[in-house]
Amino acid sequence: MKLKNPFQSVKKQMCASLPKAILLWGMAFVVVLNVSAVQIIRTDFNREIVYFEDYRANEKWVNVSATSSNADIKAAVSWGKFGTIDVAGTALPSEALVLSIESPEKAKDWSAAITSGLLAAKNTEANLGKLTFSFDNWVSSVRPVLVRIESFDANKVRTGGLEKFVYPATANFFLRSAFELSDMKTFGDGKFNPQDPFVNFSFSIGDAGESKSELRVDNVMYNSPAYYVSPTGKDSNDGRTEKTAFANPQIALDKAKPGDVILMMNGKYTGTKGSGSVASFKHSGFPSAWITLKNYPGHTPTILAHGKTGVNIALGNDSTAKESPLLCYLEVRGLHIRGNADEAGKLFPTELGKSTNNTEVNGISVSGDNGPTRMYHHIRLADNVVEYCGGFGIFTRTVDYLTVENTIMRNNCWTTSDLVSAGLGVMMYADFDKADNVTKILIRNNQAYGNICKARTSKFNGDGLLFDANCEDYIYPDFYLGRTLIQNNLVYGNGGGGIQNWGSHRLDITNNTIYHNGIDIKWGNIGLDFCKDVRLINNIVVALPDCPLDRWFLHQADRKVENVTRINNLYYGGAMPNIPGTGDIVADPMFVNPSLDPSVADFRLKPGSPAINSGVQNFTDMSSVDLDGKTRPEKGMNRGSY
Repeated sequence: MKLKNPFQSVKKQMCASLPKAILLWGMAFVVVLNVSAVQIIRTDFNREIVYFEDYRANEKWVNVSATSSNADIKAAVSWGKFGTIDVAGTALPSEALVLSIESPEKAKDWSAAITSGLLAAKNTEANLGKLTFSFDNWVSSVRPVLVRIESFDANKVRTGGLEKFVYPATANFFLRSAFELSDMKTFGDGKFNPQDPFVNFSFSIGDAGESKSELRVDNVMYNSPAYYVSPTGKDSNDGRTEKTAFANPQIALDKAKPGDVILMMNGKYTGTKGSGSVASFKHSGFPSAWITLKNYPGHTPTILAHGKTGVNIALGNDSTAKESPLLCYLEVRGLHIRGNADEAGKLFPTELGKSTNNTEVNGISVSGDNGPTRMYHHIRLADNVVEYCGGFGIFTRTVDYLTVENTIMRNNCWTTSDLVSAGLGVMMYADFDKADNVTKILIRNNQAYGNICKARTSKFNGDGLLFDANCEDYIYPDFYLGRTLIQNNLVYGNGGGGIQNWGSHRLDITNNTIYHNGIDIKWGNIGLDFCKDVRLINNIVVALPDCPLDRWFLHQADRKVENVTRINNLYYGGAMPNIPGTGDIVADPMFVNPSLDPSVADFRLKPGSPAINSGVQNFTDMSSVDLDGKTRPEKGMNRGSY
């Protein structure tokens, strides 16, 4: 069916009525038994009980269809084994929907969509900020995905619609997206009514210059909150409403089931007495039903990581590893986690330089070390601020399918005595599945600054971002199979290195801005040591006069660094020349206001900057948006994160 193209302008609207369906025969989509009232619509598109019994036979998208904006565009939707890998130790995809598109060379500015058809939606929640939509999406080449939800009344008449673009980080990668309906914009006539009895979902992509394109969709969830938490609440409450909120997030996490969203309201949280963390996950989600701990809409709750971990995703110990649960499909979103490293020197002067709970607390800690298979998987940390934690801002270890995005990690590591410390540390990777040489770890759109080891010991570091030990010589039982994409990050003013990589491989470091790191110890702004199979593309690297640009350490040769591709990076300053690559330049990037003071720093580019429109784009790992969320041009993208 021919539709208007929403990708020409967000303001242009699709047809108000549902298109005629191109039905799929024999479709049977399945999800989980024992659905709670908060799960409005949910499906993983599987017909088999394959993992965690993620199965529900009575929810079917029987009217799913494919639509296109141009008559000469061939668009078809099919069901099959195109989805996420849900079974550990295999490379077998689960079942999902795939939109297949064929376009002639002359066809331009087209769009095509998967449309669900009308789905029954029993919902009483009217606050759009408390309604969450989440899903996995995959594209054959990087381009925006337009997501729409429309409401229909009892007579199946459309009453309104909402839309939002999501931006894949790379091709051939399932991106987990989650947002509230309040983050979407109105489109078309009428007003979206979340209490209407029917909804219609659609997922669209536009022209990207290919004759054949694909969009895949899996693990869809539309839900409302399960529990509320407020410092003025009571742990004896049921937690089901704002007025009957729990006082501590731990009570909600102890009760959480797959698909539950826990909302934390304004205030400060210190955790229960004697606990090792303020909030610790105890249970796992399912592929289509993640457990989420997040902020109440419009609120900024603060977790005080004082003498204890802020958010903990790590259970068990050496003796209980076989009995400990395997934690997976978990999300932490929209939280402020604050330690007291700025006060620890006065409060605990005798403990500085020692490893204690008062000096080395992590803001968020994720570790599968003591899990039953020494591995956790599918963890998403997004839209958080983590600051003033004495140890790591965010520490992760033995985790697969990790995403950290849109998060600020600042002023951490101040009181640690550990050599290994950073705003974010991704260490000792572990494989959930057998997917080989594809992106599985995504670190994008983050800021890391002011992470400095101020406790002077014989060992100190304080990197912005640290990627450590995933090669065959450094992890058990073997090397990590996946790739790590480090994209669109701003890293500046850290005590150690900017983006430091040790004993790692299969790293794709693209479109980052790295400025004046190595304040305390002369690590490189981008450092590689014992690394191989690394791609450095479109980065801006500016070093202090006494620090390396792209070497591991000042006056020390990189050790066992192999198969490094360097393309279209910009370098400036530094104590040593950069290692030259294809299209690299040495020039002042002309930032608007480069500074180590975050209150005035502005690393956007001035007009005339040599980094403008000089980046390379013919790689799959190039983002379609920058750190500000602005769309990058189809031709001539900038170097750096803006």
